[in-house]
Amino acid sequence: MVPTDWWEEKLGWRNVFEHIPAVQLNHRLLAYSTALVGATTIAMARKIPLPPRVRAATYLVGGMLCVQISLGVSTLWFHVPIELAAPHQFGSVMLLSTFIWLLHTLRPAASGYRMAQLSTTVVKNVSRRV
Repeated sequence: MVPTDWWEEKLGWRNVFEHIPAVQLNHRLLAYSTALVGATTIAMARKIPLPPRVRAATYLVGGMLCVQISLGVSTLWFHVPIELAAPHQFGSVMLLSTFIWLLHTLRPAASGYRMAQLSTTVVKNVSRRV
């Protein structure tokens, strides 16, 4: 899994960002960890009752994860053609967006009254300090 030439002494710490074998290894490790987190999230979500919106967001994360992995493997398989590399870049933004949407659906919404009370308290506390 680790390339034999992943580290060049003359680059030092810049190997992580500038040496192609090291960059490929970092990218692969990030892909593995993202896939693991996504698969674990989906597996855990299937075991508990969730509101429809949260369940939809969870399955969308899983679908986008499959698309992103497929694009990544295809991009490497065909020696990084721009026709696959660009959608892979766009897919990363979409995957991040679906994860953020999932987190947003999990956050409980505060009522308008509670938000008004909170903002009034914050304003009072700030004005006391000034």
